[in-house]
Amino acid sequence: MVDELTAVFSKLDVLGQILLAGFLLCWIIAACAWCVAAVTTVLMPFNTVPGAIKGWLRLNPLNVIFYGDLLTPRSLALRRWLLRAVLIFLGAIALGAALGAWAMHT
Repeated sequence: MVDELTAVFSKLDVLGQILLAGFLLCWIIAACAWCVAAVTTVLMPFNTVPGAIKGWLRLNPLNVIFYGDLLTPRSLALRRWLLRAVLIFLGAIALGAALGAWAMHT
């Protein structure tokens, strides 16, 4: 694996190395943001007001994210973390795609 990466880097010029490093950094940031979003999504139903998950919410308790009146202060903080993680994930994917498209044209 290391030999393959060394071969790839030796064939690239400086701009190509910068683009590849940026693309890999975007991938790592997106993976971390996805993990944060997954953890906060799973924790959210366990931090609701007692008796909040009833009726049709039992079918998909993750829908409680959209109802602020059913959330405790802890779950409101989790929801803010979730929304930030989703935005960071989408931004990293968009930036990585832009860097990849730019690298293809250079």
